[in-house]
Amino acid sequence: MPRISIIIRTKNEEAALPFCLAKIKNQTIQDSEVVVVDSGSSDKTVSIAQAYGCKIVSIDPKDFTFGGAINNGIAAAGGDIAVIISAHCLPVDDLWLERLCESFGKVPKLAGVYGRQIAREETNPIEWRGLLEAYPEGNTFQLSSSELFSNANSAFLVSVWRSVSFDEDLTGAEDINWRTKISSLGYQIGYEPRAIVFHSHQESLKSFYLRAKRESEALFKIKSSYAKRHTILGYWARCARSLSKDYLFLIRNQASALYFIKWTIYLPLYRMFMYYGQYRGAKK
Repeated sequence: MPRISIIIRTKNEEAALPFCLAKIKNQTIQDSEVVVVDSGSSDKTVSIAQAYGCKIVSIDPKDFTFGGAINNGIAAAGGDIAVIISAHCLPVDDLWLERLCESFGKVPKLAGVYGRQIAREETNPIEWRGLLEAYPEGNTFQLSSSELFSNANSAFLVSVWRSVSFDEDLTGAEDINWRTKISSLGYQIGYEPRAIVFHSHQESLKSFYLRAKRESEALFKIKSSYAKRHTILGYWARCARSLSKDYLFLIRNQASALYFIKWTIYLPLYRMFMYYGQYRGAKK
């Protein structure tokens, strides 16, 4: 198998990074390098990465973009396949890397693969439901015809990246934008549902709002089909429809009584903040 470079973007990830790196260390594929692209961590993130033998690429926080961090990481790497995983993602088993990369060279014009993401137990119902819908369970690799590609858990050929690198100006959705560009060149993208990571965000209402805003702004900038413009009343209507589905999902999938009570209270707030963020991002 071609040499693999694993790229991890970090900023103050000392709580999650050790678990991610420990899982990477135990993968069935051992001939890989790990490049940590750090944007100004003030905690122990860098020392943790160094202890695991990672190559460190430091960038100024004011220069950080999601696409730029990946480009910097790959430029410092030496692999033929680039694997991107979020620092707060955790591979579920030791076959994650092998499964994510095994289809390269077997499927014609395959440029990239994204794996499945599943929610942690403490994940909010909005994200939990969204991950289930976006990343369905499966037993076999499949070519993807959707617009989806996620750099929380992905792999792609460095040779293709040299022709089409990631946009360094976008506030998000650099992965979807890249996928759209290479698809227009005739390349294929695959989905590997057996390459699974735990992934979720523990966010305050403010962080949840800001993420929705920047992602919405980016999706409109690249003219993505995921970008939906509505009036303020239209966003309220979407919020109401989503909440009805959220509560039904919560009833069917409650993790505990405490979880059910907490999110019965907080769901309306998180949904309103999310859609207001999308509205503000669309206006910008």
